[in-house]
Amino acid sequence: TSLSRQRRDVFVTGTFHNSSDSSLKDEQQDVPEETALGVLHAVRPKTYLRNDLQGKPSRIRFIAQDFAACIPPEWSSIIGETENDSGQTIKGLDYARLSSVLWACCKNFDARLKAIEGN
Repeated sequence: TSLSRQRRDVFVTGTFHNSSDSSLKDEQQDVPEETALGVLHAVRPKTYLRNDLQGKPSRIRFIAQDFAACIPPEWSSIIGETENDSGQTIKGLDYARLSSVLWACCKNFDARLKAIEGN
């Protein structure tokens, strides 16, 4: 028998932590802010209706293929893949990793604002 996947909402009262200790990470390099800005400019959030969930309201999020088309190869861990019950490959996004892209964009915007304000 095949194991059927069930989709459910998950609510967490606590928090999730990802291992992020420096001792676990070799070859650390700063993210070029211009590269992060390129991703920010290339990808737009979308509204959509999920065709695999009946009776659900319109949603807003990103499309994984939009990111796959513009991120550098060394950022490929942002995109994940799984198979659905029909054997179709489904792409997903690691939204926690996307926060690093947004952080780099914010640092760039902050530096530009400080330059305009003369700080």
